[in-house]
Amino acid sequence: MLVLDVKTEKIKLQNQIDDWFNKMRMYLDQRPKEINNQIQHLASIRKEVYEDLNQLQHKALILEVAERLQKEFSVIDKWTWHPMQTSHVDFADLTGYVDNQVFLNAEITTSLSPVGTIDTRMHSTLVSLNKKKGKKYYFVQTDKMLKRAKSKIKNNQLEVEAHKIN
Repeated sequence: MLVLDVKTEKIKLQNQIDDWFNKMRMYLDQRPKEINNQIQHLASIRKEVYEDLNQLQHKALILEVAERLQKEFSVIDKWTWHPMQTSHVDFADLTGYVDNQVFLNAEITTSLSPVGTIDTRMHSTLVSLNKKKGKKYYFVQTDKMLKRAKSKIKNNQLEVEAHKIN
């Protein structure tokens, strides 16, 4: 369980983003001339930076949601987060506590379109979130994801609120 201090984590995130761009610049500066080497280089870039890109976006969205929920629920006296995981049975991306009791749990997705694996993962995340204590929130970035999440919540009679991150 990681206690969340939004201000500190935003500074860390900015440094991590700067490091990511520096790594990308290094890869782009090493551009091969031959197409076969370029394809191999692209594969290397994807392998080395894709997951970091996803995790940085995920962290940024969790922090944005945390700021929003902190304003809405000032009664919460402790926040924890798990930015490097995907829908854990025991932990949500973001959890708010009042007197060490769970008040709310939130899952946040960087996915933009509910197709294939993303749609399946959305369902399992919502079902897992529904089993957690307190108020339950699922945050998305697009209208397509919001519409699909609300449909899954309704069809499965889940006690989860879906919201679009503005």
